[in-house]
Amino acid sequence: MNGDEKKLADLLENVLSRAKSREPAKNAVAQLFPRAEAGLRTYVPRDSGARGERKRQHRISEKDFALAYFRLDPQPATWSRSEIDLVLNSPDPFKALGDVQERVNGAREGERPRLRRLFLEALDGSFNVRRPLSLAWLRALLEFAPSFVAAVDESTVFLYTFDNADRLRWIIIHAFEGLLPENRAALMLAVIPETKDVSILCDVVRTIVRDQHAKGAGDERSSAGFDESTDAVRDVLLDRVRSLAQSNQIWAQSQPDRILWFWWGCDLEAEVREFTTRAMNTDEGIRGLLNATVTLVHSTEGNYEHVAVSSWSKIIDLDRLASYASAWRSRSNESDRGLAERFLKALEEGKKRPI
Repeated sequence: MNGDEKKLADLLENVLSRAKSREPAKNAVAQLFPRAEAGLRTYVPRDSGARGERKRQHRISEKDFALAYFRLDPQPATWSRSEIDLVLNSPDPFKALGDVQERVNGAREGERPRLRRLFLEALDGSFNVRRPLSLAWLRALLEFAPSFVAAVDESTVFLYTFDNADRLRWIIIHAFEGLLPENRAALMLAVIPETKDVSILCDVVRTIVRDQHAKGAGDERSSAGFDESTDAVRDVLLDRVRSLAQSNQIWAQSQPDRILWFWWGCDLEAEVREFTTRAMNTDEGIRGLLNATVTLVHSTEGNYEHVAVSSWSKIIDLDRLASYASAWRSRSNESDRGLAERFLKALEEGKKRPI
């Protein structure tokens, strides 16, 4: 920082010290005045390319910014660059992510999705460009993954909708791309046995190595692959999945559906079907299947829930599951009744509008 920039930064810091809400005010000033952004070291998400350049150079001419010059209407739900750097440079990723969660939970409810989304985007950019993914960070990400997944935080770009599970999957895959194949495999083999919730890992591995099942995802080479360790990674994760199924803990995972499809992709369709049939002998298993099979479809005609009949029929006896759901309509437990009604309605939508 040169002398002029330091003088400007000191002046701005003096003014902002009197603001009622310092961080939102700082972010607003940084958005409106590019020179201030550099001095304040504030993280402001940008567009890229020509549009991003116009926003940086001629901000008052852009309709997105013009009104803010007169109204100064900042978005408080953001992170300063110093806050992001503090988290990413922390020697203790578990504490850093705990601090992130505390900051998010302390914000107003309507601001939390944006805070989570911006943090995950900054994390993705950091591992992809500035630093390698360490074992400590991977362990911490997987430990906190269920809370991010539960929050969902869906975003839609054109007709593609993605959520926090997608963001976490791509953070890990993008980070792996910057490592040597043997280092990727070593990280995976280290975390799989100790990770409580393997939903994201199943999604990551299935995306990277594809399916062994003849009707599964195509055999495309990934730049984040494991090379000669591919079979070892898949087998260790499969052992975890089988263990979760045997203990019936699979339904406590954040995304049992992703786990079931990884299992199926290991060319073990009959084994998965045997498990889902056996699961219908318990209320816990029925609840898990009724939940796992329902998906939200985003449509230009309106969003609706459905069951992908042609897909789930490969590993679940949907007629038998539907008969249990019909019987559950008369249950005294309101939650079970609602779950059954939701599944049956989604099943009808799946039959009417197959995807």
